[in-house]
Amino acid sequence: MDHRAQPGIIQAIIDAITFGIKLFYKFVGDFCEKSNIHGLKFVFNPKFHVFERLMWLFCVVLASYGAYAISSKQYERYVANPTVISLERDYRDWNGTLPAISICYHRRVDEGRAQYLIKRLWNVELNDKEYPYFLEYVKAVVNINESFTKFNRFANDKRLEFINMLDIAKEVHPIINSVISSFDSNAEFVMSEIITEKGICYSVNSILAPLISTV
Repeated sequence: MDHRAQPGIIQAIIDAITFGIKLFYKFVGDFCEKSNIHGLKFVFNPKFHVFERLMWLFCVVLASYGAYAISSKQYERYVANPTVISLERDYRDWNGTLPAISICYHRRVDEGRAQYLIKRLWNVELNDKEYPYFLEYVKAVVNINESFTKFNRFANDKRLEFINMLDIAKEVHPIINSVISSFDSNAEFVMSEIITEKGICYSVNSILAPLISTV
């Protein structure tokens, strides 16, 4: 290979790199000029002074870092606690209206009330052999959402015909003793008994409560 050709090859490579840099710079300039990011188009605008363009570049970099910092903090907060509950407020009057609340008991059978119900409907006392049978039926009615297969053993029992299951669920349900309080001492909250997919529950401040009320 002729050594005199080497400087020409090196110059060609330099020219190609320079052309590529200019082409990339032009592409970035066109992109920034048409971008909606405020301030970015001024960085590559040749009509501005170099100092002014550097100032805009500093502002864009600073804003980008601020956006990244805020976003990373929000992401860390989400990872630590993905469920966040917040209430909308009337910021002028600082009115924090209590949202609708549903209260459901985990244990929805009061043993004393169930004993009275079984005595009244089927004349079966606590010490009778059939008492566990009827108690199991009452619990199946109260927890009807769990499984319908619990009623298989009661299917042919004529004594259970024409029984209002809702009345049973209401009668054996524990008496609610919860108290709802608010920062407004004059506010009054009424517990409305409702029927839900979980059985008998209580609702406060719900506009749908009258539609699913047990009354």
